[in-house]
Amino acid sequence: MIAEHAATFKYDPEKHEYWLGNQKLPHPTGVLARWHDFSSIPPDKLFVAREFGTTVHKYVAAFNNGTLDMDAKFPADETFDLGAIVKGWEKVYMENVYAMSAVEKSLLNKEMRFACTVDAIAGNTVIDFKPMSRLRDKLVGVQLAANALCAISEGLVDMPNVHLVSWHYDSWGKWKKAIWPFKENWEMWIHCLSAENYLGGK
Repeated sequence: MIAEHAATFKYDPEKHEYWLGNQKLPHPTGVLARWHDFSSIPPDKLFVAREFGTTVHKYVAAFNNGTLDMDAKFPADETFDLGAIVKGWEKVYMENVYAMSAVEKSLLNKEMRFACTVDAIAGNTVIDFKPMSRLRDKLVGVQLAANALCAISEGLVDMPNVHLVSWHYDSWGKWKKAIWPFKENWEMWIHCLSAENYLGGK
């Protein structure tokens, strides 16, 4: 009898690609990108915004997993104050009594054949960090629902009790919370994923 070997799940952070064996998997960021129109934003400003978002995620993740030196000097200039952003998140973290069970973790939904990297999970709450400009962006809820489906598939949260929360930051340390309904965003994600699979990612 020939032994069957389970395909290995891998994430390439440089290319932002997810693989299950030799199969490249769709992911929420890529699938939902077709509904974002950045054509009116100059490329240099878009690059700066993306780099800033990556930096905020890096520092907040370090805080969430307990590896951030809060006494260190944080980057700041006339356009942002990263120290204020981190301290603002610390206040939110303490007020909500968050106990993170996952931070910047790559997850696989093997049944639906897609993957994601979740910003954070605390109990049954799936959390995403976004800039303040996306506070009312409905695609945030869709992305969170997709992330939650991966977390459910991996047994990290309970489907009947899952909560979707996005926390939005500005450049000076202000944070605002948005709560998203799971069912309608889950259904929207299924439609988006089906369209992506039908179109072959093109």
